[in-house]
Amino acid sequence: MTIAVPFDHHIDASRSRHARARGLDRVIIRLGLAMLEWARRRADRSALTHEEATRLVRLERERQNRENAALLVSTRLL
Repeated sequence: MTIAVPFDHHIDASRSRHARARGLDRVIIRLGLAMLEWARRRADRSALTHEEATRLVRLERERQNRENAALLVSTRLL
């Protein structure tokens, strides 16, 4: 048998007492996160085969061409 235990809302109170990162510490934290995201994107990119990478580049180029064609049509109408 289980008993419902009320949740203590004061658990996070001790966490809010810590000072937030400021100045150089904040810059270093943001730089570290940016480097981590870059490394993950790079690792994901290297996991693609040549055929998959070529297909993705082709699809992106086709999407850009469609967008450019739509912009040309809209400017002609003006």
